Amino acid sequence: MTSARGGYAYHVSDSEKRTSATSTRLAEPPKIGARPRGTSIAPTGSDVLDQGASLPENRGGNIGIPGWTKPARVATLLLSDVLALFAAGSLAYLLWALPVRGMSAAIYLALWPAVVLFIVGYAQAGLYPGLGLGPTESLRRLSLVTSFSFALLATFTFAFKLPHQYSRMTFLIAFLFAIGTVPAMRYLALSVVRHLAWWKEPVVLIGNQEFIRRTLEMIRRSPRLGYRPLGSLSRAHVQPITQVEEIPSLGDLEEAANLSRAGVRVALVDTGTFSDPAVLDAMQRHFRHLLLIQDYETL
Repeated sequence: MTSARGGYAYHVSDSEKRTSATSTRLAEPPKIGARPRGTSIAPTGSDVLDQGASLPENRGGNIGIPGWTKPARVATLLLSDVLALFAAGSLAYLLWALPVRGMSAAIYLALWPAVVLFIVGYAQAGLYPGLGLGPTESLRRLSLVTSFSFALLATFTFAFKLPHQYSRMTFLIAFLFAIGTVPAMRYLALSVVRHLAWWKEPVVLIGNQEFIRRTLEMIRRSPRLGYRPLGSLSRAHVQPITQVEEIPSLGDLEEAANLSRAGVRVALVDTGTFSDPAVLDAMQRHFRHLLLIQDYETL
């Protein structure tokens, strides 16, 4: 079980659900989502549900965001990255390969399949669509993948002595340009699409009122995280949270299963309130991505 330590936010994805750091297996994990058939989320959250549908009855639907949005997010950033790489290569050719070496553009256009190497690298680094990553982390990952991909491409091209005599200086110039053009193109793309409702990922906030209020503030200050707070969940045995600012209460932890079936994949959890490994492990089974928050600044 992944836990939050040392004042940081730890991200737990569905790929980590099989490897829990909790050494003991709980005989009976908390039963989240065991509400009677036909019950629905509290009416205070009805304004954020599509057409006011009851979550348990609308298992095939989603909340405020169509199913095509994830492919659309990936396609937007993928196109941005391809255009940025093409721009970097074109500038390198126009500045060196053409005027200095007098080389034909066809020689370098033959390398276009190498773009797949970069795309696969960005995907493996979690950059498609990369929601939840701050600007610094996104830039770090983009730089690392771009550098590694160029190094691999240059090694393959020169080590295997391909027929065409590619210019090492052209590769170097293209690399230097790509380090800047890829994040710059992404920044421009995000500046446009982040204002669109379909771009943002709906998330549920799990914690007390203070946690919800501070987390909302941090999300507003970091719009490029791409999160759209949908509502909040709280403990069943405490006084229910009616609403914090514009975020309605969607019920207690039993609603996690209903929210998951309705399409919510991300939950932001206050580890100060929910530190029990059994509870966190149970929530992991419902949400694809679980972000454990201990220090608000790290969000």
